[in-house]
Amino acid sequence: MRMQRPSNAPILSVQTSHLSHMKNQAIALVANLLLCSQAISQENYTLQVMPGLGGAESLALGLNDFGDVVGRAELANGNLHAVIWSGAQIQDLGTFGGTESIAYDINNSGRVVGRATESGGVFEKAFGFRADAGSYALFKLQNLSINFGNGAGFSVNEPGVVSGFSGGFDLTVAVTWSELGLPTALMPLPSVLVDPIYSIWDGNDAGSFVGQSQRTDFDLGFTGFGATLWRSGGSPQYLGALGGTSSFARAINEQDQIVGFAATGGVPQFHAFLWENGSMTDLGDLGTQGPELFSSANDINEAGAIVGQGDTGSGLHGFIWDGAMHDLNDLIIEPMGFTIEAANAINNQGQIAGQCTDASGQVRGCLLTPIGNANALPLVADTESISLSAGGTQDLLVKGGIPNAGAVYFILGSATGTSPGLPLGMGVELSLVADTYTTFTIKKWNLGPFTSTLGVLSDLGRAQASISIPPSTDPSLAGITLTHAFAVVDPQSFAARFASNPRELSFLP
Repeated sequence: MRMQRPSNAPILSVQTSHLSHMKNQAIALVANLLLCSQAISQENYTLQVMPGLGGAESLALGLNDFGDVVGRAELANGNLHAVIWSGAQIQDLGTFGGTESIAYDINNSGRVVGRATESGGVFEKAFGFRADAGSYALFKLQNLSINFGNGAGFSVNEPGVVSGFSGGFDLTVAVTWSELGLPTALMPLPSVLVDPIYSIWDGNDAGSFVGQSQRTDFDLGFTGFGATLWRSGGSPQYLGALGGTSSFARAINEQDQIVGFAATGGVPQFHAFLWENGSMTDLGDLGTQGPELFSSANDINEAGAIVGQGDTGSGLHGFIWDGAMHDLNDLIIEPMGFTIEAANAINNQGQIAGQCTDASGQVRGCLLTPIGNANALPLVADTESISLSAGGTQDLLVKGGIPNAGAVYFILGSATGTSPGLPLGMGVELSLVADTYTTFTIKKWNLGPFTSTLGVLSDLGRAQASISIPPSTDPSLAGITLTHAFAVVDPQSFAARFASNPRELSFLP
């Protein structure tokens, strides 16, 4: 659901003096809350259409395990800017003074990478950029030389290494960038070309990178593009093709599983592939009959789930592959009326970022979330029950979203369920029934059983809270289920911005 970011209508009076000391506090995340999903066999999804910047077009290209999405959105004047989405919020990252920028990837530390132009008349120079949590100001990644007027950061791994390409307008060179923004060129595959075109599309935490490089097959006398693997400190490795002569690698996970698309033999088409242990597997296409159709694998998560896009014979559709290729349009539960045209990224919670179109053909960035995967939602709990006799703690991970960094969050509870919800104003509704327990959670913010249930979101838009039950608690409470959810409000006006999903806590004997 799209929500407007309000600028007034306070809903609660919160003592800001209680919050100031938390402003710059580092939030320790609970490791066991980020559980990798299993391969998602024909799982159903909800679809969220990303809000825009005043224009019609948007595109979602990358996401991290916290559900932060990056891509681009069109302004009212037609320019395209790099953006971050979290929940219903959007943050414009701007440019280097030019007219366009685009964000391709974001890691779990919130580092965003992409490409942005600087002002320069008709032909604007483009540079790769990175932007880090806090100000999210664009930091320029230098091109290889003054004559190289084009560059892009396509990927960032968890250690923060940025990779992509630097080049002119008809030449690209695969590079990685240092923390100072200085480029280091990798070697291309063997070729008869003086200036072969090659670039990196993705990298893993071990320092392996994948992409493509022009290469010469000296036996066949053929020069074309080949999917390429650059291992740390090693020479480039050609990954092969699917019977044809060209291939392109798009993503790699920590198990060195690589995906992309490659030419098939016979009919001159490209198919999505999975490369592992030196062997390339054809993943097929979305067609049911007739000649081979195009398909491309764009990303793979640590569970081996692969997403991409393929031709159905009547248009491009996004797919997920988990041993078989499934059209994502067959798996969307709500809302209906959109066509998923491409799946560009998948995280370890099984969420998918891509692009969809409505009935009028308008292209929008979208986020697909697996139904039933509570770890993919904004409020995450490590347990749903506590024994009254033994006592225990429910740890909560609050994911308010990077655009809400520095905003106030608060957690409320209900002992009587989720419907009807609690209106907070400005079109935001918390999925809780207001009752006596709700009043108790307000009076006891950060007191008694509650830790950090009222605070300020970190630079990454996150926080950690908990609810603790001491041993030998009144056994008559057994069987009661409490429900909690959080809301985010503007730190100045306290107008509601966002409301989370509810999470339950049941009391056992």
